Order: sequence, then structure tokens, then C-alpha cells
Amino acid sequence: MATVITTRTTEQTLNIIQSFKATRMPISQARNEVSDLLEEAIVAIEANPLQYPVDIHAQALGVMLRRWMDSSGKYTCLFRYHPVTDTAILDIFASTRQDYLSLLYLVQISRP
Repeated sequence: MATVITTRTTEQTLNIIQSFKATRMPISQARNEVSDLLEEAIVAIEANPLQYPVDIHAQALGVMLRRWMDSSGKYTCLFRYHPVTDTAILDIFASTRQDYLSLLYLVQISRP
């Protein structure tokens, strides 16, 4: 089982989703839905990170990120996987309707 690590960028992109949801529902419900989204991603990616393909759009920009989609097909998570350490680093959460590639800049400047 892989180890999943969240980052500041993970938190920032989840906060964007939560803020958007909070305009349409109570903040507590938005918070719960975002928490459930994160938990679903962690469980799925921990189980088998290699089952998720490399995102071709990110790869075209020279960034090797894998792409996980939630069970509803509404959200995606782009993550890095390091097979030597069996570690997945969650980078970006975004709506599938969102131009998540613009968020790649945020990931690139925030990497350790």
C-alpha cells in the first residue's frame, strides 16, 4: 500500500472547491463534501497508484502527473508517484470542468 502525502497546494486547491461549493450550499455541507473527496482520493490512490494514467496534457507540458477521478466523474486529482519510495504526493484537486492545467503553475512554484 502506497503512502499518500498532501501538500499546501492540495489544501489550496481543495479550498477553492470548498469556496465554490459554499456559494450553493451551507459551509458545513461544502466542508464535508470536500473532506469526502479527499478521503476517496487517498483510499483509492493508496490502494494502487499505478492504475491511474499519466495525464497527457500535463505530460505535454513536461510534468509527469498521474490523474485520478472521483466516482462521480466531477473532480480530478493530479498526483506524483515515486515507485522507489512507494509514495504518492497529491498536487491538484480540480473540477473536471475547470482548466486545471492553469493550476500546474501553482504546483511548479510550490514544490519543495
